[in-house]
Amino acid sequence: MQFVNNWTFVRGDHSYKFGGDFRFAKNLRVPSDSHRAGQLFFRDAGTALVNPDLTTSGGTGLATFLLGNVSDFGRFVSTVTDAEERQRRWYFYGQDTWRWSPKLTLNYGLRWELVFPESIVDPGTGSLLNLETGQLFVGGVADINKNFNVDPTYKAFAPRLGLAYQLTDKTVIRAGYGRSFDIGVFGSIFGHAVTQNPPVLAFQQLDQEDFRTVFNLSQGPPAPVFPAVPSDGRIPLPDGINARARPFRMRLPTLDAWNITVQHQLSNNTSFEASYVGNKGTHVFAGDGPAYNPNQPVAGPGPENNRKPFFNRFGWTQGINYFGNDADNRYNALQTKFEHRLPSLNILAHYTWAATRNNEDNYFIHNRELGRGPTSFDRTHVFFFTEVWDLPIGRGKKYLTGTSKGWDYAIGGWQLNSTTSWQSGLPFTPTVSGANCSVNSGPCRPDLIGDPSVSDQDRNQWFQGGIGPGTPWAKAADGQFGNAKRGSLRGPAFFQTDMSIFKNFRITETVKAEFRAEVFNLFNNVNLGLPTTEVDNPNAGRITGLQFPNARMRQWQFGARIKF
Repeated sequence: MQFVNNWTFVRGDHSYKFGGDFRFAKNLRVPSDSHRAGQLFFRDAGTALVNPDLTTSGGTGLATFLLGNVSDFGRFVSTVTDAEERQRRWYFYGQDTWRWSPKLTLNYGLRWELVFPESIVDPGTGSLLNLETGQLFVGGVADINKNFNVDPTYKAFAPRLGLAYQLTDKTVIRAGYGRSFDIGVFGSIFGHAVTQNPPVLAFQQLDQEDFRTVFNLSQGPPAPVFPAVPSDGRIPLPDGINARARPFRMRLPTLDAWNITVQHQLSNNTSFEASYVGNKGTHVFAGDGPAYNPNQPVAGPGPENNRKPFFNRFGWTQGINYFGNDADNRYNALQTKFEHRLPSLNILAHYTWAATRNNEDNYFIHNRELGRGPTSFDRTHVFFFTEVWDLPIGRGKKYLTGTSKGWDYAIGGWQLNSTTSWQSGLPFTPTVSGANCSVNSGPCRPDLIGDPSVSDQDRNQWFQGGIGPGTPWAKAADGQFGNAKRGSLRGPAFFQTDMSIFKNFRITETVKAEFRAEVFNLFNNVNLGLPTTEVDNPNAGRITGLQFPNARMRQWQFGARIKF
């Protein structure tokens, strides 16, 4: 539900605007991410040889299954299916466009955003995990309000500033800065969290270390436990129940963006512009999802559970979904644009030189810099070229305008369009398999001790693999993360030209026909995907697929239509 009010008035060189935007959100979702009948996992270690130090070797998951020994188990269980979340979102703004002089225009304003903590409708139909106390705060019970005692933030002020300055008759400089906030997705601010915690829903998660089993198939899993809500509304989270947590003060994802652009008119039909564009995201996701596990074990000696941050505090062995909104990302780019417009020919070209950086969620709780690097979609260079060419031949055109109607059917009414894209390669991270992994938690990476590049890159060897003497890779020291950085290698570039040919016919004054032929990947270029990243894999550096979803081999399609 949304209500909007805006007011505008002009005074002299100023144009003022004020307004408000009031929104009321509702969400009702019955999750089934983990099947309610249960998901069972059978590890190789369940039938492995157990060494005196409790490490294992060998074994197979199929044999573990035949014995009926379940290694891991998970399922969702609900007590009610009509629990819903609600949220108020109020926005207020004011701005002024000031024509300072004939050459300079300023635009500035301020937006105040009030995104209140979400609430539940009925007491007891939602809770939020407090990581400081280890308790689930049940909404609407005792001194816990229906907002779970989460405090709103009143500091979400979003300033705006922009200017346009006409340096010469053919050159304009534009610059701007702005801050904006986001309402998040999938539970980071609203929905998918409080009504998916006990006492409404439980994610029963049974994990075991090494060769041990959580139950045998002949016995079945233990019944899920829904603890009774105590009079103070605070439920100690039991071991084995996954829960969702957030900060107890609203933390809105924030984006600060800025740019400066120079636009120059080369001729009446041609222009060029160059821009520096930058932005910084604050209070954003770690990795590509809204939540990460703050109970991930730290790498080091000792039993796995003892290395989990919340095991010694609260006895938790399970993972926790923490919607922390506590990472950041950055983007910086040089963006250029060339445009040429004529009655029969339009050309548009873009080139971007950019860098994007963020954090991944793996081991983020312990070492943020370990997973810092290029985003999965980062391309350093991107070039696009498009053109629309209405061939100036035939009746009513520049050339052969007086041709007969019969000849015009053959030579007139043609249009040629094409789009060409060239993009440099995507980043990927060198990894190692478990046998050469030097840590028992976090990313498994090797040490880089040489140059992994090859002189003739192809699908069979994009980089040099192997591990040990005579290779550019080595196993990291025990307990140490390899020095190979996240996203330190690049995959193949992407190149593709798509083209379409149109032929227009005039049958009568009111009836027209159109025939079109379209070809994707005109030159049938093979856009290879990323290689196998495990350097100790026999297929290290080998590419076995295409870049998706953009890559395709040459395809033709034809169509026709009548317009009347």
